[in-house]
Amino acid sequence: MSLDGLIFEVKKLLLELSNLPDQTPETLDESASLFAEGLGLDSIDVLELVVALDKRYGLKIKNDDKGREVLHSVRSIAEAIFVKKNGAAEEQPSLSPSPSAPHPSVPILTNTVS
Repeated sequence: MSLDGLIFEVKKLLLELSNLPDQTPETLDESASLFAEGLGLDSIDVLELVVALDKRYGLKIKNDDKGREVLHSVRSIAEAIFVKKNGAAEEQPSLSPSPSAPHPSVPILTNTVS
């Protein structure tokens, strides 16, 4: 899906979850702040949005700094989803080894018979 398509979807989701009178996906400013000085979402609206973004797109907000960055506007949310779906390497979380994977500094030994 294109970034513009995601922006439209996020606008619709935001309107479903919050009480923004006289707004439609077409009139909602994608760059406006979601909070007080912009759209005026409250903490309950934001909590519902975070849960919906996780359920619908698998987008997880794991810390406050990332949350402020991602949840700034409709556009920033759509961009985060777009990066997640398209696997942009610079935005992907660092991978930690799985519990069964050896630590990178431990040599992998194989059983070979000569």
